[in-house]
Amino acid sequence: MRGATIATYNWMCLALGMATGYWVIFATVASERFGTNLRGTVAITAPNSRARQHLPITMLFRALVAPVG
Repeated sequence: MRGATIATYNWMCLALGMATGYWVIFATVASERFGTNLRGTVAITAPNSRARQHLPITMLFRALVAPVG
C-alpha cells in the first residue's frame, strides 16, 4: 500500500478485522449447533467446506458477469 493515505489504511484495517471476526463467529456458531461429541468435528469441517466453495462461486460469478452485467 505504498502511497496510501491514513484513511485508506484505516479502511483496510477495518475490512481485515471484520473478515477475521466473521470467520471466528462462523466457526463458533456452527460448532455450537451440535452436541459435545460432534463439536470438534464441526468446528474443523464447517470452515473447510466454506473455503472449498470459493472456487466454484468465483467461476459462477465470472460466468454470470457478461450475461447479467
